[in-house]
Amino acid sequence: MIACARTTGSTFERVGPDDSIHFLAIDGSGETRDPIEGGWPTFDNEWRFVVLTRLGEETGLDLYSLSLDGSSEPTPILNSSATEEHPALSPDGEFLAYTSDESGRQEVYVTRFPSGEGKWQISTGSGSLPVWSGDGKRLYFAGEAANVLEVEFSREGRIMIGQPRTVMDGPALGINPYSGFSFAPDDQSLLMIRPKGKSEPPAIGVVKNWFEEFRNR
Repeated sequence: MIACARTTGSTFERVGPDDSIHFLAIDGSGETRDPIEGGWPTFDNEWRFVVLTRLGEETGLDLYSLSLDGSSEPTPILNSSATEEHPALSPDGEFLAYTSDESGRQEVYVTRFPSGEGKWQISTGSGSLPVWSGDGKRLYFAGEAANVLEVEFSREGRIMIGQPRTVMDGPALGINPYSGFSFAPDDQSLLMIRPKGKSEPPAIGVVKNWFEEFRNR
């Protein structure tokens, strides 16, 4: 099964009231269940539940969790007056990274899941679109200058957050991480959207051994 988000806006626009998440059979036979209202979904490894972004009338963009077996209604995880979006569950499902503008600008934070207890700021000086490493020990995110930064995330004894460091220069490589990026479970392959010519649609590419390649540029 494949999950995809359908939006009435462009790649760079936020989740709107008509956005939805659809579940498609891999063999192309059609949808496997009814769509879910919302966008920017993130799933636990066993696909038991989804965390997604929804647009509320009073609080704007908020984060909700929903069981995929249909046994419960969507439960708010973060629904303050700030804009909360771009949820990303850690590989073990114990932590949720997300973007919030509660400080006056977009920054990346982490909280415990599903309780929402505790909050740790990951980015410094703006950040968005968090992505976990396959082992859950690092977080990547898009920085203000369209670069990709990495932060060490340790939970041995207590939560320890490292200093952000740039691992990819987006403008120099001709890519924009704000278009979306992800990593393979072994962290050796990078999946990203890379623009082509003006008359051609953006293309999705896979870069293997991405860290070595970018480090040498």
